[in-house]
Amino acid sequence: MNTDNQLKGAINLGGLGASPLTRSNRIGLTDRDDLYRFSLKEHSRFDLAATNIAKGADLNVELYALKRPWNQVIRQIGTLDFSQIRRINRNINLQRVSSSRRSRNRNETLAIDSLAPGEYICRVLRQRGNSRYRLNMRATAIVQPIDNENDTEAPTASLSTTGITTENSNPYDFSVTYSDNTAINRDSLDNSDIQVTGVNGFSQFATRVAVNAGSNDKSLIVSYRITPPGGRWDEADNGIYTVSLQSNQVSDTNNNFAAAKGLGTFEVSINKADTIAPTATLAAPNLSTGGITPYEFTVTYSDNIAVNVGTIDSRDIQVTGANGFSQLATFVQVNDNRNGSPRMATYRITAPDGTWDNADNGTYRISLQDNSVNDTSNNPLAAGLLGTFQVNIAAPRRALRFSGNSNGPIQTLQLDLNTLDQDEDPDPNRGLFRGAIENFNATITTETGSEETVSFGAADIESFQFDRNLIYNFFNGDDKFSAPMVAYRVEFSRSYSDHRSSDPREPSVLNTLTFFVKSNDPNSLVNSLMSLEQISFDGDGGGNYATFLGDRNGRTVTSDDGEELFSPGYTLFVSPPTDLP
Repeated sequence: MNTDNQLKGAINLGGLGASPLTRSNRIGLTDRDDLYRFSLKEHSRFDLAATNIAKGADLNVELYALKRPWNQVIRQIGTLDFSQIRRINRNINLQRVSSSRRSRNRNETLAIDSLAPGEYICRVLRQRGNSRYRLNMRATAIVQPIDNENDTEAPTASLSTTGITTENSNPYDFSVTYSDNTAINRDSLDNSDIQVTGVNGFSQFATRVAVNAGSNDKSLIVSYRITPPGGRWDEADNGIYTVSLQSNQVSDTNNNFAAAKGLGTFEVSINKADTIAPTATLAAPNLSTGGITPYEFTVTYSDNIAVNVGTIDSRDIQVTGANGFSQLATFVQVNDNRNGSPRMATYRITAPDGTWDNADNGTYRISLQDNSVNDTSNNPLAAGLLGTFQVNIAAPRRALRFSGNSNGPIQTLQLDLNTLDQDEDPDPNRGLFRGAIENFNATITTETGSEETVSFGAADIESFQFDRNLIYNFFNGDDKFSAPMVAYRVEFSRSYSDHRSSDPREPSVLNTLTFFVKSNDPNSLVNSLMSLEQISFDGDGGGNYATFLGDRNGRTVTSDDGEELFSPGYTLFVSPPTDLP
């Protein structure tokens, strides 16, 4: 069964990077849409090409950005064929970024100079014929311009050393990596930057030997050298030596100086067996944002002599967590491919089901495996727990519950209040409707006739404009309505409304709104107020829109002078019963 024509079944490409990503697929009469899902971690140039299209066939390519969290999008439109999604639903959840619509079987291409970080959907849609095709995508990170005038960020420094284990008369070389948000001032790098101190009163300023730049001067690797005490390294020199950065020495191009501090140590251990194993330090931030982006963490390996970088791989780390999760972390990169100390390795894990969401919440344990990372003397790092991180992703806002038909309760995702009149002013604080719905009380009447007042605040309210119409969504964000409560009438109190028309005739503030849905109980109070026939339903395969046709007496809502403000204007989005929690 083909499912990649629905957002829920979109082919997950994960994080897109500078390395080209290629996929082959097919479209035809029975498979009109292919959807691909990917994410960007930083601003990037985006390039796409759909090639190898068969003669007589034609396809288009569209790129969409998610406007809402993935789990909310899936709940609303994830199980619909993409071509069947109503335009209003598509535009509420997705924003079309670009498209390519060349005729016949010519290659379709997209070239976007700057694409923001976030989650995206690429749609390949059939126009004519049947064809296989090849899709190529890549995203090249863009270096964002720096505000040099207001730059106060100083450079940072990290040390890379190896130990000395054999007697010799060679100078000792080590390196320091300087990093900055703008650029390191090369002229500030000299023989006064670094001081090395050690046993027997050893103290020597290191001589700068070489500067090895990357693609730009934001990161420079500088090699330094010291000479051995007495002209030769021997057993009398055994001990720990400290490498320190001096104050007011290394700066960036905006005259910010790196702080003086000890950068690290190295050990001289000539004719002394090395039995000291490496150590590991974990840096694993908590995860609070859902999505498809893999979770990355770092482990810094340190040793008195040198870490054997060749032993760092994808068999080092096991991550275990909620719901029986267990995964070997994939090794991504190490900050320096040469043996030495310290060495910072980056690892990655993917979400249990491909997407991080609140179902994955819990504590995750990061553990080092047996016989994983060694030093250059083949001392293994002891297996064991390195640390933990928390996954704490907010649950989707729980919907309101109404009774609706003989099939039982209907789950509603949101109440939408739409203005009938169009507001030409894009500023929500100007134009025909201004102000904001900040809070309100909802009076819930149950089947027994009892009432309960529930207060809504800013966290439960979402507002936006669509086609110049002002739209408000009201969510049951923190279980304001308990599961057994049947709310067949929701009345918004006076405190909810802070909307006035800027029309010179100044219509009155709308004080109350009442939504009615017919009860199954023939003796229910609500039947005397409104019948089901007065609510129109427009099904779209993933839910219904029920439009309320009047106020609590069935009348259209008007201003003081009789002008219709909302007619009809109250839209209730109703999900199928299968969406019940």
